[in-house]
Amino acid sequence: MALIKVSELTSTGSVKIDDILMISSTSGSGYTSNRISIEDLVSSQPFLDLGSSGTAGSSGTSGSNGSSGTSGSSGTSGSNGSDGSSGTSGSNGSSGTSGSNGSSGTSGVVSYTGLITTGSISTTQNITGSVIISGSMNIITTTLQVGTGSGDEGGEILLAKSQTNNSLTGSGITIDSYQNRLRIFEQGGGARGVYLDLSKAPAGVSGELTCKSSGIVNAGTFVTLDNIKATLTSSGNRGLSVATVSDTVTGFISAHYQAFGGASSGSVSSTLLSTTATASMFNWNFTGQGDTSTYILRDDTNDRVYRIILIIGGTYLNNFISIERLH
Repeated sequence: MALIKVSELTSTGSVKIDDILMISSTSGSGYTSNRISIEDLVSSQPFLDLGSSGTAGSSGTSGSNGSSGTSGSSGTSGSNGSDGSSGTSGSNGSSGTSGSNGSSGTSGVVSYTGLITTGSISTTQNITGSVIISGSMNIITTTLQVGTGSGDEGGEILLAKSQTNNSLTGSGITIDSYQNRLRIFEQGGGARGVYLDLSKAPAGVSGELTCKSSGIVNAGTFVTLDNIKATLTSSGNRGLSVATVSDTVTGFISAHYQAFGGASSGSVSSTLLSTTATASMFNWNFTGQGDTSTYILRDDTNDRVYRIILIIGGTYLNNFISIERLH
């Protein structure tokens, strides 16, 4: 067993022992009467009790607050809470201001299918846009106006073209008014067609629509315009023969010819035409292909003037004859 020695010191001193010791001390007043205890840690033998414990001293004064510790690490996220109950309905909002007017829509298409046999329209009906009618429609009216006109364009009617035996490349046939003209033409494609210039027509609706007729004909075959018809004589002197379709006509005729060989001449005389064809006018006899003669016929009975042209064909076949109404 190790030596245990206890000393009471009146001044600062020390205790030394060869073994491994645990030393505890209690300071006396003014660093005197200090008490030191030594325990042999090797033998684990208790030290000699140096006396009973004294009474507990009075509590010391509270120490000053220590400095703040460092912030702790963030905690983990909590779980989502349950859904809250539905709130009450809000009150109605005030009325909004009126929106601006929208732009005008495009013109619609009025379509009728089938035969309309009942009912009537007694007042003026204005239809803007296109009208498509499938079937039959009877229009009984004093005036049917198509279109209102815009710029050079007037009213227009589109006729469907036939489905068979048709060589037109457009979508149909158009009849319209354009400037002073009444036009009939192929809608689309090459726009083939004809027109009538009404500004050149006689006043009082006194002119006829057809003012020219022509053809390539053999001798004895007539070309006709109005009440006048003409052909090449088929016997005797070979020249122009003229007749009427009906009744008789009086007037004057003047003519000029140019033969293929260079001969030429002219003449004028009064004439009386009937339904019986005349002999060659002025008894002229044309023998060469290309011989050409021109005739001006004044019809005093009907107050009309015509120009007739004859060009002789080979062996009197395929002769050219034209009749034009000049007035």
